[in-house]
This record gives sequence, structure tokens and C-alpha cells, in this order.
Amino acid sequence: MSMLQNLVIGRNNFTSIIPPSIGNMSRLLILQLGWNNFSGKIPPELGKLPILEGVFIHSNQFPGEIPPELGRSSSIGRLYMNYNKITGKIPLSIFNISTLRKLGLSRNQLSGFSES
Repeated sequence: MSMLQNLVIGRNNFTSIIPPSIGNMSRLLILQLGWNNFSGKIPPELGKLPILEGVFIHSNQFPGEIPPELGRSSSIGRLYMNYNKITGKIPLSIFNISTLRKLGLSRNQLSGFSES
């Protein structure tokens, strides 16, 4: 799967976690997992994918905090994490993504901004 560019499996009934091995998908451009029941932590490895442009993980069951490692991305333009169970603070590192044009965080349980 190292050549995969678009992973689009939205509107299904997946209930698993996103494995850390997603960080090995170096050619991934679009990750569309919306409208499922994924849970577990959002993998920090997403921030290491060199050409990832779109992350659509909205409408799932992701708990916990937003990994600050996402702010290391140099390519994410659209990041949608709405309608999950994300808690804690929004890492300011997210706003370091120079290519970020659209950010969706509504319908979570966020409580401000973090310096990390």
C-alpha cells in the first residue's frame, strides 16, 4: 500500500483504530475516513506524511487530544475533525501548517488552546 494516494472509506461501519503504520503511506494525498465509528487516538504519524493534503476524519468516535505532531505537516490544506469526542486544548502547532486553508473542529469537547 506504499503507492496508495487516496484512501476513501467514508460512510461505512468501521469500528477499529487507525494503526500507526499509516505513517508508512508516504504517497498518501487524501485520507477520507468520515462517517464511521473509528476510535482510539488520532495517530501522530499523520503529521509526518510528506504530501498529505486532505484529512477527513470527522463524524467518528475519536477520543483524547489532537496530537501536536500534526503541526509538523508541510502539506495539509484541509483538516476536518468535527463530530468526534476530542477533548483538551487545540495545539497551537496546528496553526503552523502554512498550507492549512480549512480547519473543522466543531462538535467536540475542546477547551481552548495549548502551547504544545
